[in-house]
Amino acid sequence: MLEIIIIVVGILLDQGTKAIAFSALPSLPGGSYPLIEGVFHFTYLENTGAAFGMFEGMMPVFVIVMIIASGAIGYALIFKRKSLDIWTRVALSLILAGAVGNFIDRVAFGFVRDFLHFALINFAVFNIADACITIGTLLFAIYVLFIADKKSKDAVREYKARAQEAEPCCKNGIYDRDCAACTEESCPWRAKPQGVQPPDGDA
Repeated sequence: MLEIIIIVVGILLDQGTKAIAFSALPSLPGGSYPLIEGVFHFTYLENTGAAFGMFEGMMPVFVIVMIIASGAIGYALIFKRKSLDIWTRVALSLILAGAVGNFIDRVAFGFVRDFLHFALINFAVFNIADACITIGTLLFAIYVLFIADKKSKDAVREYKARAQEAEPCCKNGIYDRDCAACTEESCPWRAKPQGVQPPDGDA
């Protein structure tokens, strides 16, 4: 449910703000309205490239890549949802919302409507969809680099601690292929977390 809300709200917010920018900004001098003069402007720009204006003119490539990427993310969110934690689901939902938002523009107009401009640092003009993709990618990177690794190490420590409390036949906190109890479903630590391997490659 959370993923659907993020995707729908992201797409609606992206398309709604683009529609306002498309109707209001082109008629202004330079197609720009300084919300904070010299710092942040609403500047209308038609982008035929990727996010933040990169790789301009490669529209067919972006459409193909977007379809493949969105299909993969959609598959993961639908069919692999139970194996994904909240960080990953939120990150993928934001990326999908942004990809779909810009895809709608490419199909409908042949370009992406950008309008957010940090003039203070002369940053590339972008839109809400670009922001969704960027935030989603950063969240996923943070999860992979810091959170997932910590969870894996915690799981290994917990596994070894449970093994030490098990029956004497459970040696050194690892699976013992010669132990009858280890082969039983009732073994309290039969399910081994990633990073803890049984001897001689036994599963």
